[in-house]
Amino acid sequence: MKLLVEMPLESAPEGVIFSAAEEPIRLSPFGEWSLVTWRHGICWEWCVCNEENRKVLEHPTIFTSCIKAGDGSWRDFTLEFDVRQLLPLGDTSMDEMFNTCGRAGVFFRYVSYRQTYALFLECQNRIVLYRRDDDKWISLASHEIEIDRDRYYQFKVECKGDNIHCWMDGEPLFDVTDSALPRGRVALYANTVARFGFCRVTTDNAGVAEIANYVSSERLAAAKSAEGLCKPKLWKRISHPPRLPGGGKLALDISPGGKLCGAVLITTDHRFAPRDGAALVAVDVEGNVLWSCEVLKDAHVRVWNIDGDGEQDVLLFDGPKIKLLDIHSGGIKLERPAPPCNEMGNRGGRENETPYMPAYKVYPANIRGLGPGRDIVVLDIHTAFWVLNDKLELLWWRSREHGHDLGVCDIDGDGLDEILCGYVMFDHDGRELWTAEGTEYLVFTHDHVDHIIIDEFDGNLENGMEIAITAGNSG
Repeated sequence: MKLLVEMPLESAPEGVIFSAAEEPIRLSPFGEWSLVTWRHGICWEWCVCNEENRKVLEHPTIFTSCIKAGDGSWRDFTLEFDVRQLLPLGDTSMDEMFNTCGRAGVFFRYVSYRQTYALFLECQNRIVLYRRDDDKWISLASHEIEIDRDRYYQFKVECKGDNIHCWMDGEPLFDVTDSALPRGRVALYANTVARFGFCRVTTDNAGVAEIANYVSSERLAAAKSAEGLCKPKLWKRISHPPRLPGGGKLALDISPGGKLCGAVLITTDHRFAPRDGAALVAVDVEGNVLWSCEVLKDAHVRVWNIDGDGEQDVLLFDGPKIKLLDIHSGGIKLERPAPPCNEMGNRGGRENETPYMPAYKVYPANIRGLGPGRDIVVLDIHTAFWVLNDKLELLWWRSREHGHDLGVCDIDGDGLDEILCGYVMFDHDGRELWTAEGTEYLVFTHDHVDHIIIDEFDGNLENGMEIAITAGNSG
């Protein structure tokens, strides 16, 4: 038998192993295992502790979390683990808004967090084998049992072709045939307080050969699909450029002819920024610093020709000020106060945290018909957007639950851009054109927009353009 992956508990230090908290918490190495879960407002999610002279992995919260290992090529394998469920209930999450049933167990043939098989101890009164298909948890088999919170249950899952065989404590448990998910990773999952004593995945020689053949065929298929596509080519290496911090903001300076001339970026590099501060730095393509100035850490920068003079401009949101800078010198061409947040949208009750208009993303737009990029659309992180002209004057604003992206596009062919905010489309003058069906449900379940593309997708020019959205848990 060949070992595919094993949970390295004996070599792991006691204490926090995986955390999805904000900085400065760091993740400790844990072999091939990695955290799947998006961060929560808590300090730790998985830790190693000592129980009766052996190390175990504990999930010490009632918040949903998952750690995965392996790759998507695994088909035929044996998964063994033991688990102890300490609480019957869990907390609701953005992934499952109404589920409070405590679950602890494994994902296998895991394609994604929402496409996987799962074997759980559940609510301390049953064991369930699921296939998850997005929001649907399809029960393939279940067994009612009074789960003892003081003991570990040992499981074995054997996947071979379409067959899934499960054992508990050495006794047959489930024998299921299902072909929906032919291969994938493994993961440990809990939405309640639980502990895992071990987890290992093995396969035989035939399984090793099948995985190798699959990987080889996938590589050949990928190479064939890439034939004729442009290949990346290294153009230049720049020595000692200013460092981009985590979440750093970079804007490329592209001339009207399409030639890269340089870049402006916000950095905490102490060669340019004061301690505990930040700086806006412009560099050319050789890495030479052209100019720099101090800015706030939450400043935002974009580069395009805003005022219509044929030269690129630097648009800088720096705290309560909006500035238009000369790209060659960094000099201020125009400066205005940002509209006050507490008068221009509520941001979900966070107006006291940032009294001025925040900038999460900035978009060039054609709202007045003066041409592409002559107007500016500013998005905050959740509930409002503002439309400014090239004099940095507010034209209009709207407050809607949205998420992290806007769609800016001329959808009706009148030469002026419309704005899709969340699931609501606004005309160039701020009038609401339509709201997507079911929006009230989506908003109240935190189903927000992450990215938007508006374009022609279905090949039918007569029915207009289509909108593609990645939208929170709906994908």
